[in-house]
Amino acid sequence: MSISCLAYSQESYGPRTDSLLNLARNATRDVADSLYMEAGRSLAYVRPVDAIGLLNKALDLAERNENHKIMCMAHSFIGIAYNRMGSLNMAVEYYNNQLNIAKQYGIDDEVAWANNNIGLLLLHLRNLEFANIYLQEAKELAEQIGDDYMLQYVYSNIGWYKLEMEEYDSSVCYFNMALDIRMKPPVDNIVVAASYRDLGNVYFAQHSYAEAKYYYGLSNTWVDTITSDMSAAINVNMARIYIDEHKPDSALYCAHKAVGCARRFVDRMVLRDAFGVMGSIYYQQGKYEDANRCYNSQILYQDSVKLTNLTDKIYNLQYQKQVADQKDNIRMAQEHTQQYGIVALVVIALVIGGMYFHFRLRSKRRQIIKINNAISEHNVQIDKSMAYAKKIQMAVIPDFDKVNITVPNKFLLFKPKHEVSGNFYWAQNKGSVRMLAICDSGEAGVPGAFMSMLCSSMLFDVSTHENDPAKILTLLREKMLQVIRKYSFTTATANGVDISLLVMDLRNTMLYYSGVKFPMLLIRDGVANLVQDNDESASFYDTDFQTSAVEANPGDSIYIMTHGLSLQKNPDGQELSRERLFSYILSISQQPMKAQKALILSFFDQWRGDVAQQRDLLLAGGVYPNKFRTL
Repeated sequence: MSISCLAYSQESYGPRTDSLLNLARNATRDVADSLYMEAGRSLAYVRPVDAIGLLNKALDLAERNENHKIMCMAHSFIGIAYNRMGSLNMAVEYYNNQLNIAKQYGIDDEVAWANNNIGLLLLHLRNLEFANIYLQEAKELAEQIGDDYMLQYVYSNIGWYKLEMEEYDSSVCYFNMALDIRMKPPVDNIVVAASYRDLGNVYFAQHSYAEAKYYYGLSNTWVDTITSDMSAAINVNMARIYIDEHKPDSALYCAHKAVGCARRFVDRMVLRDAFGVMGSIYYQQGKYEDANRCYNSQILYQDSVKLTNLTDKIYNLQYQKQVADQKDNIRMAQEHTQQYGIVALVVIALVIGGMYFHFRLRSKRRQIIKINNAISEHNVQIDKSMAYAKKIQMAVIPDFDKVNITVPNKFLLFKPKHEVSGNFYWAQNKGSVRMLAICDSGEAGVPGAFMSMLCSSMLFDVSTHENDPAKILTLLREKMLQVIRKYSFTTATANGVDISLLVMDLRNTMLYYSGVKFPMLLIRDGVANLVQDNDESASFYDTDFQTSAVEANPGDSIYIMTHGLSLQKNPDGQELSRERLFSYILSISQQPMKAQKALILSFFDQWRGDVAQQRDLLLAGGVYPNKFRTL
């Protein structure tokens, strides 16, 4: 069964469990294992310690009965109970037992549940690469079995993985797939509420707080917010929203609600996050003792999160508290100067306390310095590796100043988000034909760099004997599909290539264009024209590529780009959009191309303000000349 499942309503836990236990005590051994398992299952989320005792009875009976299905389920729910208590190492052990038994005896549905449980646990630990492997195996098995009950949880967990990867559209898609199943009769209010909470989390991650509040509100309408453990996690995020909105009182109220609810359900991870939020609020208010208490509680409920930042915070808090305590003691001593004995004791206490804190803080500081030095050294190695990867990528991508030297008035705006880029440009000269492609490989960072080199190589291959851009892109897609099939991807899970391909026939003064998602912008006589105004939701794998032919006029300004610029958000959460970008380019189109590059970069930086660059940026522009340079 799934780690994220609440099988029964809160009101039914007591009566149902008592009824099951009465039946189990009087049942024969071959039936008692199932009854103890169901009783333990009903308590796994709310009374995990009691659940483990009952589930171990079920496991012992099932082993003697050789009931492998019940053995798998008992291991699964013991793992869930340990996970609920924050003992993740024990949870992993029982999930692996479930997986091994299920594989040994060919119990496919339990193999799927075990993969789902392990994948979700790895998500908690932010081991995203391995989490995805387990969740994809669970998904394939669940779809083969055709089990909607299982699929709703697998889709929900894959949605969470996509959210962690910042693939927000894909995340919403999976959460909605789970919701569609959950809305089929009979409807379980708890899992419907969980889907709305998940959708709220997607918008929360994008700082779209109005939408996040809307979905959190929908979630609360489906469950009792007092008895539901979902309320705790929602209140933590609501507290964070109120902090960003500079409403500390509302944030503190939500954080306290989260702590109260999480304690009822023994949800250690939510308690950890809630105390962290409360500590931040108290720290900002100068209430150092309260902040120190919250941060220490956060460490208490910490499972696998690195403690470096918390240790640093506590070091500073202890220092602040020491200073505050010393001030209070000195004030009291001044008010009672006649009591020399007390003054002496206070001074002695201050000296001893100061020495104690001094040595403790020195020890803490040495630990922090040691940890930070190790992190710095690790970061230096990563930086060196990234710098070398960048050299390799730039060796494959041509020098743009030497691309199409027949067109002197041109520019390239290429600004990767990371050291290496998933965006790339490609160029090819064939007699009187010039080709330029602007591409987004669908990945970022190092994976994107590898994809860009692969795509660049494929483009050289498919363009050798072909000049029609639509045919070139069709051939490129065929090669990409060969790679996907070779490594057992599907077009649903593999990222496509958002690409714009421009072919210039210098002999006949013609422009030929084909692409997916983004049009070519052509400005002629002060009027903006979109060549192939493609749908931004189009897929590289499904698009019927078409070639658009345009007779070129001297002085035409031509622009092709990826969508990194247009998707950038400003501090209000608004996207720059194609319309704003094209309108601005039109307004500066009479400037020299080199000047346009600087102006567009300045416009982009003003738009994003203090919001970090979110995607790779790639835009190329050029003016069709009156006369071409001789090659």
